[in-house]
Amino acid sequence: MTVAAIDEPRTYSRAMIWLHWGIALLIAAALATIEFREFYEKGTPIREGLKTVHFMIGISVLALVIVRIAVRATQTVPAITPPPPAWQTGLAHLMHTALYGFMLALPILGWLTLSAGGKPIPFGLPALVLENKDAAGWYKDIHHQLGEILYYVIGLHAAAALFHHYMAKDDTLKRMIPSASRSSR
Repeated sequence: MTVAAIDEPRTYSRAMIWLHWGIALLIAAALATIEFREFYEKGTPIREGLKTVHFMIGISVLALVIVRIAVRATQTVPAITPPPPAWQTGLAHLMHTALYGFMLALPILGWLTLSAGGKPIPFGLPALVLENKDAAGWYKDIHHQLGEILYYVIGLHAAAALFHHYMAKDDTLKRMIPSASRSSR
């Protein structure tokens, strides 16, 4: 075994693991709040509250994804053991690019929707565009369509992790589990 192989991490850093799972929980909460609002009539305090929480979570996801990208840029990705075929690695890169794209695009589109709709932006953030109801509808439609696609992307991501764990029997999933990061360092 070479010195480089000994020094290479076997799991993601604790920061990356907690950002991954924290963002995953926030995305689940964002999806839940927007789905649960449908159980309440338009204009009711509960429905409006769920929408406000959805907006706040979205902005939080955006902030954490930016932090995650910065942290990820400074760290080495732990190698998968045993190494997967090149085509799987290529698909994994595509999947991660799509996930990062969704995690950036959806909150920004939500922010644009609120801005163009003349609605308050969470955390006192400024409007990104001038008020324009037509543009607000357009941003909202794109946000909604991408949100629908995100359900499938998340499902594929989870299915791939389970495939690697149970079928390929490699350490893809273990590299992102909090307890694994403590025991393998």
